[in-house]
Amino acid sequence: RDDPPGLSASARNLLERGLPWHEAGENAPESMPAVLVLPLALLRAGNFRRLKLEAGILVSLTHTHPTAIAGAIAQACAVARILHTPASSLDVISFPRALSHVVAGIEPERGARPRIGRSGTTVGRKLGAELPALLLRRAPVQEMQEALGNGTAAHEGIPFGLGCFLRTPGDFAEAVVPAARHGGDARAVAAIAGALCGAYIGESGIPERFLARLPERRELGEAAEGLLALARRDG
Repeated sequence: RDDPPGLSASARNLLERGLPWHEAGENAPESMPAVLVLPLALLRAGNFRRLKLEAGILVSLTHTHPTAIAGAIAQACAVARILHTPASSLDVISFPRALSHVVAGIEPERGARPRIGRSGTTVGRKLGAELPALLLRRAPVQEMQEALGNGTAAHEGIPFGLGCFLRTPGDFAEAVVPAARHGGDARAVAAIAGALCGAYIGESGIPERFLARLPERRELGEAAEGLLALARRDG
């Protein structure tokens, strides 16, 4: 559980004052909601339509910006799809393109314009065109970071985190460590890449050094298995 300081309290305060739930969140295009929505991705792994709907509603409680909503939906659906993808059949070029269709229509066409640096863009555009082009020519991580960005905005963190995973989908360390080493919103980007890789290779494929100091490791594992069991039952 990771709650940005004061965010939930602020939304709760606005709700208690009578503001509609879909207006109480922060209007910021952040990547962090994509991390917070992961338990739902496990629970609804067998029902993509319901997952997309509920992920959008869940994120809207704290983040009303279309880019934050699109990023969280993309990540949730990516995790769910990976859980249904055999280890030898992941097409790293078509995978982000498929996700771009999942979030089509959520973001304004011109996208969010960052405060500094890059021109306006969208999660969907980067997943549909820019990331596949980088993966197709096997661009190094540094080039991916420079092209996609890795700041707090979802149109940077989501594509870069996904790219770190898709470069080496079967290697947890090679997915997570580069995501964390390039500065920016390292915590969220590494969590995005790690969640995708963990869904792909399973707990047994994660090196022990990444798990040994994980707080409440057993409880987290049991919770994840319980959510997946519910998904299988409802699917």
